[in-house]
Amino acid sequence: MNEDQLPRAVMSASLGIDSIEKCLWILRKKFNFATTSKLRVSEFQSLMLSLKALVEIKFPMLISVQSSQAIYKHVVVVWRNKIIDFECMHTYPLTEESLRQVCGVHTTFHRIVRGYGIFPSKQIRLLPENAYVQDWGMDDFYNKDGAVRRYFMINK
Repeated sequence: MNEDQLPRAVMSASLGIDSIEKCLWILRKKFNFATTSKLRVSEFQSLMLSLKALVEIKFPMLISVQSSQAIYKHVVVVWRNKIIDFECMHTYPLTEESLRQVCGVHTTFHRIVRGYGIFPSKQIRLLPENAYVQDWGMDDFYNKDGAVRRYFMINK
């Protein structure tokens, strides 16, 4: 990506890498993705609230999940009722059980701590291999009366 150093946002306070900011930086810089405002995490404080919202939101979501018995927050993408986990190179159905164990089989979902909707560039959306996607869900977010806007921190 022709970068000499990581952006300040990618570096956490303890000089480690902030996984969600790193993913966002790559998606924005290399793939020209747009992103929503931050999630309103108060809407994602339980397993069932999180599952309901993630099913309702039609565009891809990049989320950071905190679980019990996990030593770090796990970052995954949720889209089209699937969880895409790049760390273990698997895609699996979004269910109550899979969300409960998204950080590993011996962990239990606690809450979503951060997240963003991610919108692929028009160039990516128009690729022949994406022709099956009839609705990227973006209109619902950009419409001021959109049903999913309540999940995001949007200035009115």
